[in-house]
Amino acid sequence: MLQTFEQGKYYAIVSGDKANQVVGVVVLETSVDPAAETVRDTSGFVVYRD
Repeated sequence: MLQTFEQGKYYAIVSGDKANQVVGVVVLETSVDPAAETVRDTSGFVVYRD
C-alpha cells in the first residue's frame, strides 16, 4: 500500500550530449509545521547518466 507523506512538484531540464544530464528543482509545501500556517522548502538536484 502506497501512503503519501508530502506532495510537491519538480521542474527539470534535460541537457548534455545524448541527453545524459538532468538538472532540476523540487518544491515542497506543508501545512503540518506548527511554527507557520504553510511552509515551503526548495532543493535542487543534478543527475548524470552514463
